[in-house]
Amino acid sequence: MITADYHNYQDDFFGGASSGWKGSGRSKGAAVKIREMWRRTPNHYKWIKENGGKWILRKLPISFLSEIDTTDLKTWKKEIRRTVAQLLYEK
Repeated sequence: MITADYHNYQDDFFGGASSGWKGSGRSKGAAVKIREMWRRTPNHYKWIKENGGKWILRKLPISFLSEIDTTDLKTWKKEIRRTVAQLLYEK
């Protein structure tokens, strides 16, 4: 189920975009946003066909100081501390 809180402004959440959406006018912007997100998925993820298939995050063509997985609270806080220490104390 797609839900959102709208003020019915033309520019709200892709409110002015065209769509063949047959649902309510209030949910049209959300449907357009989801369509746009899915259309851009191949730009950010790569499809791997192993074991039925899965999307994996693409590596960007730029370098980063660190890569932090935010799915586990303790782990990402530990990685933040390590990254800050690396910035402040390593030369």
